Parts: sequence; C-alpha cells; structure tokens
Amino acid sequence: MPYCDAQPRARAERPTASPLGTRHAMRTGARSARTLAVMTRAWIAIILAPTIVGIALFGIFALIAVPIMVVITATIAVPLFLLFKRMQRLNWWHAFLSGAFCGVCYVLLDMLLSGPSWREPLTSNNVLYVGLGALIGIVFWWMGLFRNPSFPFVSRGFPFSFLLIIPIAIGGVLLNKSLRPTFHQGRVISISKQASGASLGGLATVRLSGGTTVDAEFHESWMDATIVGKCFHLSEGWSTLRLRRIYSLDSQLGGDVNDC
Repeated sequence: MPYCDAQPRARAERPTASPLGTRHAMRTGARSARTLAVMTRAWIAIILAPTIVGIALFGIFALIAVPIMVVITATIAVPLFLLFKRMQRLNWWHAFLSGAFCGVCYVLLDMLLSGPSWREPLTSNNVLYVGLGALIGIVFWWMGLFRNPSFPFVSRGFPFSFLLIIPIAIGGVLLNKSLRPTFHQGRVISISKQASGASLGGLATVRLSGGTTVDAEFHESWMDATIVGKCFHLSEGWSTLRLRRIYSLDSQLGGDVNDC
C-alpha cells in the first residue's frame, strides 16, 4: 500500500515545460534563422557581384577573369567587409572605396609581375581595373547590404548621395579614353641610346609612315644591332614619370615586310 501512495506523488513531482518558455525558445530559434538568412544574402552577394560583373563585361573571357576576381574578393574584400561591419560603417561609399582598393591591389600585383611596365602605373588598363573593382563593390552593396535587416545601421532610404557616382563614372571613362595607346608603323633610322636589359631601355630614332621622325623606347638589348633599317609597329602612350606621351617599339612587321 505505501508503494501505491508513492506513485501519484512521483508523477506529480515531474517537471513540466512552461508554455512561456517554449514560446520564447521558438521565437529565439526563428530570430536566429532569420538572422542567418539575411546574413546569407550578404555572403551570396559577395560571390555573385564579381561573377555578374565579370560575365557582363568579359563574356567568354569571364572564364579567366571571374576566378581572379573571386580570389581578390576572398582575400581582400571579405576582410574589409568584416572590418567595416564591426565598425558599423557599411554605406555605399565604403563598398565603392573598398572595391576600388581591391582594384588598386590587383594593379600593384600586375605591375610587379610585368617587369618594366611598373614604371607606368597610370594606364588605361589600370584605370579600368580600379573602376571594375569599384563597380563590383557597388553591385555588392545593392545586392547584399541595402535594406538588409542584419545591418540596421545602414540607411533604408534611397541614398541620394549615390548620384555622385555619375560624374565619377564619366570622369573615369574620359580618363580611360585619354590614356589609351595609339599605334603606328615606322622605320628605325638609328640607335641613339643603347639598351641595358629590361631595367635600362634604349632609344631609337624612327621615321613614321607619315614622315614624322620620333624617338621610341625599347627594352631588349639584342635589338641594338638588328633593328636599324627595319620596319616596326609602335605604340604611343602616356608616361606617368615624364608627364607626356612617348613612343615604344612593339614588334617588327611580320612576313619580311619592309615597306613602311
């Protein structure tokens, strides 16, 4: 009989879940799931932004360009994103400047790997790379951060200051066009300065096909004895150090063509 009396008491002493606690746990879980979902939007945008821009601008060559852009995004843009997120500084201009900085980093790497061309940092291609990085940053901001509940410190209203992008973009396009090289043909008349490897280029006097005589640089010492009297393709481009346009020998006319 004592055993029969203990059974109801044991059942009565079992703890029961509070309805209030259950609802709180459900709300916490739902809130965590929503936070994860909106943060996932930002991470997806980090991958999609360079992919979309790369495909739109490079077409089939995006197979080469996009992997490079994704690597730069992962190694440079992602740490910047986490830093600005911690500082609660994720307005559109932060994304714009971060993307441009990624472009500058690529330019520096490209110049280090390109030998003598490091002396000319301001080229049409380098302006394009910096602008491309800035564009990716802007696309990422609109796709991943604008009106994203995970970033309440980012204004949900339309950023009218974003209209500043228009004159910046126009200026970048005009700068890119002004720095594009032009191409000529001409005959080498003489060597006025000998080349000493890639670091110390030589200088050749060239008569262009239009009759104008110009000085053109070259960076191969073996050219000294072989280029006089030969016809060459030349490029004319902006020199950052000289603050003027200069001529450079590119390649000799192929197929034994010597009529220039």
